[in-house]
Amino acid sequence: MSKRVILVCTAALLVLTSLACGLPITVTIGQPTEGTTPLPPAPTQEPAAILPTETQAPAPAEASDGTRHLGAILVDPMDKIGVNLLSPDGAFLAELMLGNDLSLSPNTTVPSSDYALPNESNRVMFYTYPDYALAEYRNPGAIQLLANLPNLVTLIGDGWCDAFSYATTEFTAGGTQNALYLSPGATVGGVPPVISELDPRGFAIFPVSAICGAGQPGGVWYAHIPYGIGGDIVFPPYHGLYRLEAGQPSATLVLDENQRFSGISDDQGLVAYSHKDDLSELFILDVKKNTQVSIPVLPGSDRGAGDAVFSPDNTQLAWLEGSGFMMSDTPNFHAVVRIAPTSADVQLDKQKTDSEFANAVGLPSLWIRPVAWLDNTNLLVEGRGNTWEDAYLLKLNTGSGAITLFAKGVYLGKYYSAD
Repeated sequence: MSKRVILVCTAALLVLTSLACGLPITVTIGQPTEGTTPLPPAPTQEPAAILPTETQAPAPAEASDGTRHLGAILVDPMDKIGVNLLSPDGAFLAELMLGNDLSLSPNTTVPSSDYALPNESNRVMFYTYPDYALAEYRNPGAIQLLANLPNLVTLIGDGWCDAFSYATTEFTAGGTQNALYLSPGATVGGVPPVISELDPRGFAIFPVSAICGAGQPGGVWYAHIPYGIGGDIVFPPYHGLYRLEAGQPSATLVLDENQRFSGISDDQGLVAYSHKDDLSELFILDVKKNTQVSIPVLPGSDRGAGDAVFSPDNTQLAWLEGSGFMMSDTPNFHAVVRIAPTSADVQLDKQKTDSEFANAVGLPSLWIRPVAWLDNTNLLVEGRGNTWEDAYLLKLNTGSGAITLFAKGVYLGKYYSAD
């Protein structure tokens, strides 16, 4: 088996907190357990609107105006000993030493503090195999074990406020037994689940965005995803989207299980998604206004669209479209990064192919995906070569169209600061 095929299989397998005073919600998919509130009827074309609440706005104590600023980028340099802290312009700030012979995953490695000086004091929460250890880097030489979680699926953090969510799953005779957790950093690994759910389809809960609150996590957005699958997977096969506010007895249904979540804006006001069985369009949903924009994919993009990321000011959306197959005897998969305004028709001139990104680093080909915006003009795109170690972060200037190397490695997340 080629290294490229190993990469795809590994990624596919990977694809696949209640506050201390809260009570867990126990749900069996399709048959809510007695005492819980059933979700509202699944929307089809018009997902339910979500009204803004006090828990939606980031409000860290040190921010006088509630505004977050990009402080640093967290990158895995693939050296198996640590992670790199880079400035927004790509300058090296520090390597945070996490251990030896590590195999980190973007799904289970997150910034766990806001950005501060000295650089070596910025915290990182990370999960390691085969010990199933969830730990936190706090300072040079100070790594704290938080929990042993043999069935961890994913871990997310906000990079700004003290809000984390993680999920576990295990196969049982009746399907997958899932647990979703919501927690501030100090109690990660030591809180009861906010949701305990048996899914007969074999799906896992997958948190996708933590909600900031006032001193405690405000809640979490989550989707479902088939667990432990392999195959020629281009985009994470999300099913549905739910929003759970801390302390509430049930989650709000935002997208039904026939809709595939693709991305959410930093302020959680916009959601990108497509229909599971119709890959011809990408939708941008304004969850407060309950309005949406439809963007047709390119005629040749038979694998659809996904990996959507919103610009900080919410005026632009970047996403990936694909065609062909990655795991055929002769892989013929090709991808293009496209960019469009979030409130108007797509601008077809704003797009770059995988070949253009590969040329920027002198390789014959790259497997690409947009991962984050540095500002409202510069987009980070991750590229992988034919081997796992060939990992690059490339910066696309959406104004000039220039592609430059930002760093070698894998994108893990953003640190924010109030300054």
